[in-house]
Amino acid sequence: MTSAEPRELDLLARETASQVSQTPEPSFVAALDGEVLTWNPAIGTLTGVREAEALGRRCWDVLAAITADGSPLCGASCPFLAAANAGRSSTPVEARVLKVPGRGRAAGPARRPAVVRHVALQDVTGTARVVLHLLEDLQAHRGRERVTDHLSAMRAGPAGLDVDLAPREYEILELLAAGLTTRDLAAQLGLRHA
Repeated sequence: MTSAEPRELDLLARETASQVSQTPEPSFVAALDGEVLTWNPAIGTLTGVREAEALGRRCWDVLAAITADGSPLCGASCPFLAAANAGRSSTPVEARVLKVPGRGRAAGPARRPAVVRHVALQDVTGTARVVLHLLEDLQAHRGRERVTDHLSAMRAGPAGLDVDLAPREYEILELLAAGLTTRDLAAQLGLRHA
C-alpha cells in the first residue's frame, strides 16, 4: 500500500469492505492514490472484472472510464481522487466504463454507460483516507424505465395491448422494474426466498 498511514487506511478499508461487498450497487473503495482496496460483486458484474483482478491495481487501469465526449475520465488526474485529496466533493459524471467480455467469449472489450459518484471517507480526525466510488448502470436503469413505461401503457389499457394481469402480477412487475433483487422482492411480498 502506497498511501500514508497504512494501518489507519487498512482499518478504514476493512470497516467499509463488508458494507461495500453487500450493497447491490456497483461500488468499490480506492485509496487516495487510486489503489483499489475493495471491489464488490455488482461492480464485477458491471465491468466483467473479478475482485482478484482489481484489488491492488490503480482504479483508472481497471475502469478506464471515458466521458460522454470520449475524453479520459480515469487516470492519475482523476477528478474524484483530486477532490477527495482536497477535502471536497465533486459532481457526479456520466461516463462509459470498460466492460470486459465474459470468460470464454471472443468479443473485445466494450463501454457501458454509467453515472460515477464518489464519497470521501474520513478518519476520526476528519481527514479523507479512502474514496468510495458508486456507479449507476445506466443501461440497466434505462431498461427498467422501458419496463415501467410498458407497465403504465398496460395499466392504461391501450387497444394495442391485449394483457390482463391480476393486481398481484402488476405489483410484482413494478417491483422488478424498480430494480429490486429477487431476495428483496420476496421480502417485500412476504414470501420465502429459495
